[in-house]
Amino acid sequence: MTGASQQALAGGGGGGGGDSAYQYVEMNPIMLPIIDNNGVNQVVNLIIALEVENGALAQKAVALQPKLTDAFIQDMYGALNKQAARHGGVLPLQSIKKRLLKVSNTILADEEHSVHDVLLQFVDQRRI
Repeated sequence: MTGASQQALAGGGGGGGGDSAYQYVEMNPIMLPIIDNNGVNQVVNLIIALEVENGALAQKAVALQPKLTDAFIQDMYGALNKQAARHGGVLPLQSIKKRLLKVSNTILADEEHSVHDVLLQFVDQRRI
């Protein structure tokens, strides 16, 4: 893994908007199989970035990236199989974002700070 993929990125662009306070942490790619009755029928690759409230939480996200990745895989593994089957093989991206946000906050959030959003940087869904 490259150092860039584990780097917290400064947020905002001098436009004075509310987003300037956020930091962005690009996560390592996640690869998940979609399994049906015949075995693996698809592979889904995700690259996400976490939008966090400050640099301290960004550093915590970088330090806990292996734990976050593990939690993402555990949460999404079965859920993706069920959701893909219900939606004709198409993944409901908003549902995925909500699940990833909940998992992120379970691991990273404290009384003062939380993960604001999960940004999908890349989604690749391939039939096998």
